[in-house]
Amino acid sequence: MAFGGYDEFAGWAPSAEEFQKFAGLRLTHSSLRKLGTKGMGGRWKLGRLQNCLGMSVQRLDCSFLLASEAVVLHQDVRRLVLMVRFRACSHTLEVRTGLLGIYHLEDSTSTSLVSACEQILWGFVEEDADKYEKLRQKVILLNMDAAADEQLAGRLMKMSEGLYPNAKAVTRDRCHAARRILQRPFKAVPEIWQTFSDLVWGSTSMPNTIQSSDVLRKVFNQHICATESTVQGARIKSLSLRKQRFDSHQKATGRLCLWMHATVMTAIYAATFRKNDRDGERALQFLRGVSEEKMVLLAMLADFSDEATSAIRVMDSEDSDTASHVMELDVFCSRVKHLFIDQNASHSGYTKFVIDQLQKRIAFTVDGQPKALGGPSRVTPHMIARCFQSMKTLVALCTEVIAAEYPTFELLSSLHIFDVSEVARKNRHESADNISSVHTAADRLCKIFDASLEDFLSQYWDIKPIACHHNSSMSCSSFQSWKFALDKISARKSTRLQHPSEDLRWILIHFGALDGATTSGVEQHFSRMTRIIPEERLLLSEENQNLELKFMFDFGNRSRSECIALAQKVWLEWYGAPRDFSQTIRLDTGKKRVMKEGSENLFIAKRRRCADETVQYLTCEQVRTAASVHVPDDCEKVNKELHFQSNKQYKNQIQSYLWGHLTAAEVPEGLVDVAEQFSAAQDKQHIDRVKDASKKQALMAPVPPRFHRANQWIFLEDAEWSQKREFQGCKLTDDLLLPLFYVVSDPSKPPQSVLWAATVRGGCVLDLECMLNIIADRPYNRNKGTAYLYDAAYSIKRQIFVCPRFATSKPEVSQILSLCMQQASSKWKSIESWEDFAEKTARTKSKWQVLALTVPPVVAALGLDNAMSSKDFINFVRKVHCCSRNACGL
Repeated sequence: MAFGGYDEFAGWAPSAEEFQKFAGLRLTHSSLRKLGTKGMGGRWKLGRLQNCLGMSVQRLDCSFLLASEAVVLHQDVRRLVLMVRFRACSHTLEVRTGLLGIYHLEDSTSTSLVSACEQILWGFVEEDADKYEKLRQKVILLNMDAAADEQLAGRLMKMSEGLYPNAKAVTRDRCHAARRILQRPFKAVPEIWQTFSDLVWGSTSMPNTIQSSDVLRKVFNQHICATESTVQGARIKSLSLRKQRFDSHQKATGRLCLWMHATVMTAIYAATFRKNDRDGERALQFLRGVSEEKMVLLAMLADFSDEATSAIRVMDSEDSDTASHVMELDVFCSRVKHLFIDQNASHSGYTKFVIDQLQKRIAFTVDGQPKALGGPSRVTPHMIARCFQSMKTLVALCTEVIAAEYPTFELLSSLHIFDVSEVARKNRHESADNISSVHTAADRLCKIFDASLEDFLSQYWDIKPIACHHNSSMSCSSFQSWKFALDKISARKSTRLQHPSEDLRWILIHFGALDGATTSGVEQHFSRMTRIIPEERLLLSEENQNLELKFMFDFGNRSRSECIALAQKVWLEWYGAPRDFSQTIRLDTGKKRVMKEGSENLFIAKRRRCADETVQYLTCEQVRTAASVHVPDDCEKVNKELHFQSNKQYKNQIQSYLWGHLTAAEVPEGLVDVAEQFSAAQDKQHIDRVKDASKKQALMAPVPPRFHRANQWIFLEDAEWSQKREFQGCKLTDDLLLPLFYVVSDPSKPPQSVLWAATVRGGCVLDLECMLNIIADRPYNRNKGTAYLYDAAYSIKRQIFVCPRFATSKPEVSQILSLCMQQASSKWKSIESWEDFAEKTARTKSKWQVLALTVPPVVAALGLDNAMSSKDFINFVRKVHCCSRNACGL
């Protein structure tokens, strides 16, 4: 149906033009309220238009997913909101990504996550049981954060009886894993972490200090403008540190190196004009600690971080080319080996820039003493060598992290055989090692996805040249290149028969779904969600939030005519006939901006290009071997980090074996037995988690004991309460050794006799309102009133000596203790004398099984832990829980 033509819904639903106009305006405005002045109707109608469009997109996506061959789900949690996005691939290799749904969690436990995923899937299929069952069978992989609860939830959903029984694996997000290349090794090398903390990352560092002060940001900018440098920074006003993401330090570290003199001058300003406040103290600390060696090491860290950031950025998009990830990591390892193990960093980039800057001296005074940073011959070869030694250790640790986070036997790593990018074509020659790697990865993929290895390899080598040629001419992703190759040979019957591709197509279908395997898309859409649904609109129903987000996220990527036609049908389903009621695109959209001469971005681009011609391409494993010889043997932190990464690598190998991803040659001796123990430990851990969660839930939502009128006694602190009609027929008593319920005015501070009786023999201490509700059995008032439930202290086996002096000073308490110990249910036994107490204390294995109750002067004189005053004794034996908080829902 073309817009402006015949409209079959005319008079019954808003016209296609009206939906089209609304969609164009809504996508460019932050809220519905702002559209009220655009002649589109009132708030209610606008909300309905939006919901209909959201549901139309959801139904189109649901139809696509049900018709697809493979679905991969990516999920993440932010502020107790779970968001799930999908990527699906059809038999024709058509790929679609979009929002599956969001759900507001009560907590972040694995049980809540599994339940939320079920609710999202149920809502996505509009509570259609057949669609629900069919869709959950199509999910082949779950991708989520490495948090323990999320990974446990993934394993629970992957089980044969779980939500996604056909899922092949539960993976940790690869972009987050790339960030750990920076984070963990930095902290493991003492010299690096000390320098990095002092100058950049610490809370008292100058980047933090400048960023938190408007005045210092202005001063910093003024000094940058006054600095004579080949890198211009007139628009730079801070060092741009974002501590919520560790890799954000790269920009701050690089800017501190590029504008070192401006930073020092800003610190001098703060130390002078803010001498006695926080900023002044931080500036003095910076000036005392900064040195030439620290700046050279920091510059090397800036070069290293820039290389790592480049690798992270490749993975930081749900459209990233997953097949190229292994190559990107190999390139990263090759470049850092060239820069730091081969000691070429001092000839380019930040390191060379800082060494050149340090040839010029900058003088200042600290604590009344003269000091200078830089100057001729201040940067010595020995100083640079020490910095390189630290960096070599860092490179060695990074290769271990890569081996742990991106194991070669992982499902996603096996997709590297489809990499036809320019870098792969240039560096991966048809060597014996490369062919062996392809065969191993192909064996794993065919094993996981039930394809013939022999047929797949034959078709792979046959069609790969077409994919490589297309990629070289069109510069598209690896998957798009392979899709083009298959479409080309399948276009005609003759070529289709000459080049069979059934097994290759089957694996490529799964590759299409697995491509871009990262939760970065989820995080980016979380940021969009906060702008679309700000905090004040979170009271919207979950259904309305899902429909609005579905429209805002995915409408622009779907066929508008199909969406609008379906939206009109949805309008008729939901609302019936409506009442009568009376985009521009930027010219430079999609164009990359030209970098200005002398800009920071141009400097970084040149830095990244400088070593391209001299870097020798190596695999991560080759760099790992070369770097291992530079690891110091005497550094505890480094050895601890190596041990951690080694354990993680072995654990990943065990998990891959349990999922059936290892080939026979990759299973070392003894792994099978360890894997069985590991699986049993995981099962036990899950059971323990469930028990622990149940216990915590019981503590958070306790209930008073049920009341049985016929056989339970009640103690009333005030005798006048007995006149209330609710107590008619109840068994009331003044004997403190009989009741289960002690009704007092203030349960938090009961009378001493009630406190001791309830503590020793157990019972419920509550106020009158709570007692009346319990008697009347009013579930709607179950939280009214206050109640505390005491565990029976005398149920734990102990021997008690009550000192005569204590019995004289507190006769009522002594009598309660004596009578309680005589009861049949009591496990407390009485000790007759101090001599017996001393003898039993000496013989017992645990001194807490023998207790003496005496007066404070005797306690002080004895100095024994198990000789206690009344206050210490009751605090030690008392176990009490609040079972009615007199608060809504508690």
